[in-house]
Amino acid sequence: LTERLLYLQPSDTDARFTLAYKYSQANQDDASLFHYLKIPYQERGAGTWNNLGVEFDHFDLPGKSIGAYRKAEELGETLAMSNLAYKLIKAGFLYEAEELCNKAMKIQDYHKNVSHAISTIKDIPDQEEKKEKEIVEVLKEGDAEFRKLTEEHKNLEELLARIDSKRFLTAEEEVERKKIQKQKLLKKDRMAELIRDYKKGRMN
Repeated sequence: LTERLLYLQPSDTDARFTLAYKYSQANQDDASLFHYLKIPYQERGAGTWNNLGVEFDHFDLPGKSIGAYRKAEELGETLAMSNLAYKLIKAGFLYEAEELCNKAMKIQDYHKNVSHAISTIKDIPDQEEKKEKEIVEVLKEGDAEFRKLTEEHKNLEELLARIDSKRFLTAEEEVERKKIQKQKLLKKDRMAELIRDYKKGRMN
């Protein structure tokens, strides 16, 4: 029926939007994108821009997707702002995602997904900390180099703590302190590199 109406009145943007949405709900993303794009640029409302962002995402067009979400954001569409926030979250930009959500929450009747995004942002640091601890434990068990680095790093921390406990340091102790700090940093960097390699290995 909607398609018949569009055949008779191709300029009916409301009918085209409805048809595009129906196609998206039926997972016919190519037809959905086609009809959203047929809505003239100057007649696209906040909902159209948001839904275009979703469809561009389905076709792996991140630049166009973000551009569409930004257009919807400019028109006050808080659902688009939550969608943008989730993109930022996925990329690790938690602070920026939270700022965007806070901006959305100042708009009356903001979309419920904004609150969900805020909850996700709050949970991520603890989740990542837990994951990293699990990785460290796995590496301690199975990677001799990582285990050795962990012990050496701990020993250097103890040495540094003993030096820092003194009220005054001699010139030699100050030199030694800087040397220990540098060694600690090098070992920590290597441990971080091993953790990254482990994560990559799990993803491949």
